[in-house]
Amino acid sequence: MPTSAPPRPTTQSTDGGAGNGPVGNGPVVGTSSDAGGDGPLMALLEVTGVEVRYGAVPALHDFTVTVEQGEIVTLLGANGAGKTTTLRMISGLHHASLGSVRFDGIDISHFAAHKTVQLGISHVPEGRRSLCADDRAREP
Repeated sequence: MPTSAPPRPTTQSTDGGAGNGPVGNGPVVGTSSDAGGDGPLMALLEVTGVEVRYGAVPALHDFTVTVEQGEIVTLLGANGAGKTTTLRMISGLHHASLGSVRFDGIDISHFAAHKTVQLGISHVPEGRRSLCADDRAREP
């Protein structure tokens, strides 16, 4: 029976942490692979050396993460650590001032949100539900 690789940390930054949010501790990424098989996994999402700022305030500094196909990823951190900023940046709602974001081999660093949606990436804030065809059918 094939087994998947053990979980591995995938977040590093040159300052030794997972990136620095406004409070000095960036989000921490945990991963678990469920792909199985013997071959190497392909990077589906690569965020490299990203810096995101809100005006003069740094929200992420030198944030790097790689998500392989078949991995399940969690993003953990205190309030203000940069979790939402990370997701907004990946989905095209906010752009990084430095670094790059690649999805399935395509550089999406400067894509608008409607372009990332066309690739299958969307951002649904906490407390909201995404609407699908089944939901519309149930509405009175």
